[in-house]
Amino acid sequence: MEEWISVPAISRGASGTGGKSAAPFATSLRGVPKMRIAVIGCGSIGKRHIQNLKALGVKDLVACDVRADRRNEVAERFGLAQTYEDYQGALSDGANAAFVCTPPVFHMPAAMAAARAGCHLFIEKPLSSTLEGVDELLSLCEERRLLVMTGYNMRFWAPIVQIKALIQAGRIGRVLTGRVGMSGYLPDFHPSEGPREYFMFQKALGGGALLDMSHGIDFMCWFLGRIEAVSAFHERVGGLEMDADDTTLLLARFTSGALVDFHFDLLGRAPRKSCEVIGEQGTITWDTVSHEVRAYDAQTARWTATSCEVAYNEVYLAELRHFLECLAQGKTPMVTGADGKHALEVIEAARRSAQEGRVIQLASTAAAAVR
Repeated sequence: MEEWISVPAISRGASGTGGKSAAPFATSLRGVPKMRIAVIGCGSIGKRHIQNLKALGVKDLVACDVRADRRNEVAERFGLAQTYEDYQGALSDGANAAFVCTPPVFHMPAAMAAARAGCHLFIEKPLSSTLEGVDELLSLCEERRLLVMTGYNMRFWAPIVQIKALIQAGRIGRVLTGRVGMSGYLPDFHPSEGPREYFMFQKALGGGALLDMSHGIDFMCWFLGRIEAVSAFHERVGGLEMDADDTTLLLARFTSGALVDFHFDLLGRAPRKSCEVIGEQGTITWDTVSHEVRAYDAQTARWTATSCEVAYNEVYLAELRHFLECLAQGKTPMVTGADGKHALEVIEAARRSAQEGRVIQLASTAAAAVR
C-alpha cells in the first residue's frame, strides 16, 4: 500500500514570470507520495533543508557533499542511511526530486545532472552565478515536464506577503518608487568558517553581496513586475578578506515606470533588512528592527501598523511546504525557474553597468515587450 505524507495547505497562489505547470507528481491531492529526495550540498542551507524536510514528514532522504565531515554530520544528526561524495551517486539511487544547495557556481552542473536523471528541482538562490547554462536547463525541464523552483524564500516571509497584499489591494495606489536595504556583517554569517572555507568571500564560487542579497530584487519584481533598465556600483569598499563585492548599489527602472533603489552590503555591524514602497495614495514601510509593516493613507493622513515578527525558520518551512504541494498537485511554484533567471539577468546587467559606467537595458525585457 502506498504511503502518503500529509502536507498542510498553502493559501498563497502560485504565479511567476513564466513557465508552464509541471507534470503532476501524483494524481491524488491527499499529499505527497513516498519519494526519495536528494540534497546536493550539505553546508548550512543544505542541513537546514534536510532538517525541515524531515520535520515535514519526508522520510527517504539522501545527501551528498565533497566534504567527508559534512557527510558524517548529516548522517549522524539526521539519521540518513546513505550519503555520497558526488551527486551522480545520489541521483543514481532513485531520487525523484533534488535540492541543489551547493555554492552558486556549481548550481547548473548539478541541476542539469538531476534533470537528466528525471528529478524535479528545488534550486537555492541565486539560480546560478551567471546566466550560462540557464536556458538549456529550463528548456530541458519544460521538455520533460519537470518542476523547477528557485529558493527565494523571502516571498514566504509574513511582512513581504503583507506588503504584496497591500499593493494588490490598491492601498497606496499606483506605485511610483521604492527602496530596499539589506545589510549584515559577513564574518558573523558563519563565524566558524573563514574566507578560505566560506564561499561567500570568494567571487569564483558565487559569493558577494549582489548574488546573496538578490532576494530584494526578486521580491520587488514580485510586487511590481519586470525590470527593464539598471545602473549600478558593484565594489569592495571595506577591509574584509574577500575578492567578491561587499557592497552593491543598484537603481532599477521597472516596465511599469517605477524606480527602485537597492542597497546591499556585507559590512553592516547591525544586521537589518528594510523595504519602502511609495505610491500615489500612500506609503508602505517595513524593517527588521521594528518588525512592523506600516501603511500611510494620504486621504486620512494616518499610519496603520501590523506586527510581522516570526521565527525565521518558519519562512523556510513555508517554502518547503509549498514545494511539496506543487509536487503533489502539479502546480507552478510561486518562484519559478524563469523568476530566478530574471533576477540573474538583472544581476548581470548590474555587473555590466558597474564595469562600463552606464545604464544597461535588459534585452530580455525589451524582447518581451516587442512580442
